[in-house]
Amino acid sequence: MSDIRVENLVVSTRTPKIMKFARTPRLPNSSKSDQVLILQLRKAARSTGASFSFLAATLPDQEQAKRLIDAEFEDRLFRRMTADIWRSARANYFKSPPEQRAEINKRWNIWPGPRDPRYYAWAVTTVIFEFEIAAANSR
Repeated sequence: MSDIRVENLVVSTRTPKIMKFARTPRLPNSSKSDQVLILQLRKAARSTGASFSFLAATLPDQEQAKRLIDAEFEDRLFRRMTADIWRSARANYFKSPPEQRAEINKRWNIWPGPRDPRYYAWAVTTVIFEFEIAAANSR
């Protein structure tokens, strides 16, 4: 099927894909003053190479700013880790033979838990492992 164009408006006639994964919520946007304080802390830490404990006496609400920076870092780290897990699981899925893919799809479609790339990776790994054990036992 193709798209229908009407005066700069594109209407798709394709079936929309349904996203199976729940979105991971991002950290709420901080206020402008928090962002400015975070930038000041980052610049000061980079220029001196010192830890945040050195900056405690010179900057107000240093602990709060440190926690904001840590939270941002942890959020980026968690998202990167989740993306790596997703890419690995997807690569393993596409490397597997069709009968394993069918079993993975079957298990994933009946999965009652959260739709998350980490659980998808678990489903892929479990099915591949079970097929390997079955192949080893049949020898």
